[in-house]
Amino acid sequence: MTDSPNSPSKRTWKEHLTFLLCGVKPEESQKKTSWLRRKIGKIFIRVVAQRGDPRRIAGGMAVGLFVGLLIPMTVQLIIAIPIALFFRLSAVAASVGTFITNPWSVIIIYPIQIYIGKWILTLHRPAWSDVTQICEDFMSAMGKISLTDLSSFNAFLNLGVQEIILPFFVAGALFGVIGAISGYYGTLSLVRTYRKKSNERKHKKRLARIEAYKQKES
Repeated sequence: MTDSPNSPSKRTWKEHLTFLLCGVKPEESQKKTSWLRRKIGKIFIRVVAQRGDPRRIAGGMAVGLFVGLLIPMTVQLIIAIPIALFFRLSAVAASVGTFITNPWSVIIIYPIQIYIGKWILTLHRPAWSDVTQICEDFMSAMGKISLTDLSSFNAFLNLGVQEIILPFFVAGALFGVIGAISGYYGTLSLVRTYRKKSNERKHKKRLARIEAYKQKES
């Protein structure tokens, strides 16, 4: 009996990763990937194609990344957007920046974040097995939080300041600063590059119209 092309033994490492992280079968991955690329492309264009000072767009992205890495999910937007507006930065870029932490990325980011935080605070490397259990409790508590029910935050507060909360915020501040700096200069470069290429395309179209007009008149 031969294996089908889509059997686990015949999958590429990319197909394995897509299936494990997203639950997408290889035969469905191309359709899902093209949809995801279109969505990401629209978000990218929405950020870099904004009018205004590129530094304010980049600053908004920096704020979003910092808040996204420092503050747990569910309350990031209501913190990032007011900060961006107060400093006259791009609220759109700030909103996009917070999505660095999402239901798919936090399963990687939060365990590493708590692991590094505990390492910094205790000055010795914690056991990874302990951290994974802590992260499970952390994510379970986060899932119970509701902005309309303040008592739901008790599950998060009951996790323990020294055990989870403090390591999370210490490493989150570190990651946030790194993310904000890299996000600022990365976004600034992307916006300037996009505008330069956009102006070049407009200039070529203008020259093409002039050339077409000259040929028509001659």
